Amino acid sequence: MTLAYRKTLSGIYPEDGITFEISIVYLSKKIMIKSTLLLLGVFIISTISYSQDAYHYYNKGVGQMAYENYLEAIQDFSKAVELKNDYANAFANRGLCYHRLKQYDLAIADYLKTESLVSGQGSYNLACAYSLVSKPEEAFKWLTLCQKSDYKQIRTTLEGDTDFENIHSDKRWKTIVETDWHSPYERTMLDVDIKYNASDVAGAIVLCTKAITLEHTKTRPYFARAYMYSSNQEWVKAADDCDKAILLKSKEWDGYANKATLLYKQKKYADALILYQQAIDLNAEYAPYFDMAMSKFAIAKHKEALKDLKTYLEFYPKDDFAVYFAGYIHYTLLEDAAAFEYANKAIDMNPAVAEYHLLKANIYLATKDFNKAIEGYTKVLAMNEKSGEAYYKRAIALAERFAKNGDKQDKKDFCADMEKAEELNYEGAAQYLRELCN
Repeated sequence: MTLAYRKTLSGIYPEDGITFEISIVYLSKKIMIKSTLLLLGVFIISTISYSQDAYHYYNKGVGQMAYENYLEAIQDFSKAVELKNDYANAFANRGLCYHRLKQYDLAIADYLKTESLVSGQGSYNLACAYSLVSKPEEAFKWLTLCQKSDYKQIRTTLEGDTDFENIHSDKRWKTIVETDWHSPYERTMLDVDIKYNASDVAGAIVLCTKAITLEHTKTRPYFARAYMYSSNQEWVKAADDCDKAILLKSKEWDGYANKATLLYKQKKYADALILYQQAIDLNAEYAPYFDMAMSKFAIAKHKEALKDLKTYLEFYPKDDFAVYFAGYIHYTLLEDAAAFEYANKAIDMNPAVAEYHLLKANIYLATKDFNKAIEGYTKVLAMNEKSGEAYYKRAIALAERFAKNGDKQDKKDFCADMEKAEELNYEGAAQYLRELCN
């Protein structure tokens, strides 16, 4: 029988237990505080296109911020605002970079520019920065404006922020932190978080419904309730809430993004891709290239998946799993030289992951370097003795080497490995045992 070199690696397709989870976007108002990146939603990576435009540079900057490469991020955000001089998010994040570098005057200038473009967005960080430069009047001015805006912070955030230590002794501080600035609707949504974090999903759903009655034009309670329903795998109810949000605000991107993620979780990848694209069309900063790559790979659009994945890697080049996944797609496309390059890079980044070494061994097997393939599979099995694929593929390599040199030990080892693969229920092993080891 024909020896099978290129079997699908376990754990690649989304339904096979990828180590990340995409959750429905649970949007609050975009709150720009110095301790977090300015992203547009939970677990969503943003970009827009393959061209070197303002959004491209913005997302490169966000990636550099994630790696704490603040000088590089500043360069990218500066390019973004050169191309788009009213780009509030880019000014805000550049200000945050300066803030973290303790260049507070430059940070304040960018926060003020942000505030001039989007009222409230720069207020919290302005309060922080002015506190740090010992300007309490300005600090309290902006903190009060923040708490009166849609960007208000909860008490625990305020009290936990060390930037405000300079103004703790001022009596105005106590007034700020002890005042309840939230509307009944906002308070209800905060209680939703409390219930959910306490694993009271049913209680959180009840509060989402209450929030909808308080502010029937708001989409956030629908998204939150959809998330709760999806966590219970109540897919119809979750989809219905996404549809209601879309009906309320059909020109906003987040409803489509939420429903796309819902479909993704149900393995409806083609349908999810349609909605991802609708969200992209409505929001120039949103394009979940990693998620789209996974979806496209799942429906066998391998080249398109690779293109999306490489775009994602422009922004997050240190994501070792994404590097590995790019290598695996190249391997699937029989592009072994490129696959080998990515496999080596993933191993250099994170040598403790057995799957990365497995890909490298598979490439050696596919290119008929059987000795190195055997060494590679042996290394994988030292890391993960339950890898049925490694036993199976090492057996294949041993059989090929036996065909060349006639070493009976290789044949014996072939049968032993196939027996282990069969014990681990690896597809095809039992047939080899019947045909070649009896």
